[in-house]
Amino acid sequence: MKPLFMYHVVNPRALKWKAKGMLPVIWKPNSNAWVTETVFQEWFSIHFVPAVRQYCSQNNLLFKALLLLDNTLEHKHSLQDFYPEIKVVFLPPNMACKIQLMDRSFIAAIKRYYMRRVISQVIRATNKEGGCTLKEFWKWYNIWNAVNTPVQLLG
Repeated sequence: MKPLFMYHVVNPRALKWKAKGMLPVIWKPNSNAWVTETVFQEWFSIHFVPAVRQYCSQNNLLFKALLLLDNTLEHKHSLQDFYPEIKVVFLPPNMACKIQLMDRSFIAAIKRYYMRRVISQVIRATNKEGGCTLKEFWKWYNIWNAVNTPVQLLG
């Protein structure tokens, strides 16, 4: 499943001539880069459910899933009614402090993988004959390069 990528601008200069649907991420703009109710419902119906269905089918499993969500108001609508095979459970209020270690370890794993990919790009760009300097690389690096560094933690 592609990661959801929230960005504060609809069409950044670096993506001016790029088809957002062809990116290795689900591109969603929002001025404050928050996941709104509309964005969440679209992600759930168009991306999450088909990905779970495909995974279950490929692995000869029943189409059933558990989705754990934080207790934000944007996600409160009855998602159970749309897909009874997917159980949506909202975490109780103030639960973040109790599961923070789990949250931090998952986010830290993504950051480590992402930085490993970026550093390998830096090394390739600066080590080749006639390559750029580190300063030139960071001048060149933009949102297009960031989203084209796919995060594939789970295969």
